[in-house]
Amino acid sequence: MGTVVTDYLLAEGHSVRVYSRRASQAHVSPGIEPFDGDIRDVDALAAALSGVDAVVHLVGILREAGRAQTFGGVFLEGTRAVIQAARQAGVRHFVHVTGIGADPDSPYAFERSRGLAERETRESGLDWVILRPSVIFGVRDSMFDLVARSLKSTWPFAVVPRQDGLYQPIWRDDAALCVAAALRDGTLLGGTYELGGPDTWTYRELVGLALRQLKLRRILLPLPSPLLLAGAGLPRLVGKRAMVTSSELRQLTHDNRTDPAVVREAFGIEPTSLSSKAAEAFAL
Repeated sequence: MGTVVTDYLLAEGHSVRVYSRRASQAHVSPGIEPFDGDIRDVDALAAALSGVDAVVHLVGILREAGRAQTFGGVFLEGTRAVIQAARQAGVRHFVHVTGIGADPDSPYAFERSRGLAERETRESGLDWVILRPSVIFGVRDSMFDLVARSLKSTWPFAVVPRQDGLYQPIWRDDAALCVAAALRDGTLLGGTYELGGPDTWTYRELVGLALRQLKLRRILLPLPSPLLLAGAGLPRLVGKRAMVTSSELRQLTHDNRTDPAVVREAFGIEPTSLSSKAAEAFAL
């Protein structure tokens, strides 16, 4: 998602700095100044923010990886560090991208950490905007990549939750344009905006679309959520990386939708349908 956002900001004439663990090793567009560092390193962040006008806080993970990469560490501690660094560098404009479902009172670490991070932003004293996109399609390592990889396995079955969640996928360019608008339009300051596409899909419908796009035939096998959750941890018992984690499975059964008019009315963008971009959504 960061690459798409930076491309749009460059096109609008902004000078852009990118801060990540290995920014200097990544292929970046001309005009981007990379800074390497950990999201919790306040001093490194403050150095990267020195002299800038605004911060776009896009850092996020879909799954945890040991003690070094946890939801609490990345979402909550990372947000605290970015806010502290922004204060030190004298940067006031702060755009925070989280996601639909962020809730500080959620029993699940993924949603709870993002909700607590949003609270830090609201209480920061900065000039903030919070953007909560639904699932974004057309970017790497998204839920759509997960679906495509699982369907390309040799199994003849496509396992889906019996209790389906509802999704409102948003095209990557539409989400990036909303970020650019949040930097440009001062009337958006102090607002929290949920971003969704024009159509609502169940997970089972998304799997069906992926099968048609990938030209695969699989037998849909609906299973109850407790059975899916129990099976999610089995690969780890034999030292292998799980295709899907229990946290991700929980998200599949929760609604992730909003009013599609928000993107149109608040940002002046006509949202793009998933059906019209299916090839990009499920490209591996």
